[in-house]
Amino acid sequence: DIIAVIGKPDQFERLELLTKTMGHSLEIRIGETKMATLMAEIDFAISAAGSTVWELCCMGVPMMLLAEEINQQAVVQQAEAAGAAVRLPSVELDCVKAVLSTMLNGRGRLEVMSRAGQDLVDGQGALRIADLLLKG
Repeated sequence: DIIAVIGKPDQFERLELLTKTMGHSLEIRIGETKMATLMAEIDFAISAAGSTVWELCCMGVPMMLLAEEINQQAVVQQAEAAGAAVRLPSVELDCVKAVLSTMLNGRGRLEVMSRAGQDLVDGQGALRIADLLLKG
């Protein structure tokens, strides 16, 4: 089953077409309010390379990343170099299938990607900053 969390309803038709051609059921959620809970339950994510990437890393979610804006390319490069993500060059169906196949065919690859993400973002940054500020 595929759960798609989108910010804008205009992406609905494209996602619906994609899942029909892949033979999977689709649940679309717009404006999801319980992202941490959802991230804890999923096997992997397909995401634009915005700030959600760091949340996915912290939660140990392997991901395919699409750089929709120029400033997102560095995020993709860093997550990919760390082993937490795979670059998704486009959202064309054949491209998504090829990248997904690569992710799922590697023995233990999702587990390795999960650990790499958590190594990259441990979720303790705010505590480290607070400690530095308190030490002055």
